[in-house]
Amino acid sequence: MDDSASKLYEKVMDSLAKREKIDESIAMLDSLLADNVDNTSAYYLLGNAYTLKAHFAVAEMFFKRANELRPNHAAIVNAMGCAAMELLRHHEAIDLFKRSIEITDDPIIYN
Repeated sequence: MDDSASKLYEKVMDSLAKREKIDESIAMLDSLLADNVDNTSAYYLLGNAYTLKAHFAVAEMFFKRANELRPNHAAIVNAMGCAAMELLRHHEAIDLFKRSIEITDDPIIYN
């Protein structure tokens, strides 16, 4: 990853952590995807951004794309579970949460 992309990711993650400039972050991530359609991190962060906007179906779409690119990544699977839960698909959410626990037992994933 080049230095400008690293700075962009840092700016996006900081904005999302502070729950501010979400639309600006989405635009930056969209521009990253224009250059690299296989950017797992951008899809994952877009999912998080849309989650903050309570657009759970859109968030789920981005989490699923991230999972296609990087299967069995605990944080991505956990995020898919959160989206399923918000979309009231509780059994699916439970299955995804169980799967993320099987992938890793790192408690930081679940905070």
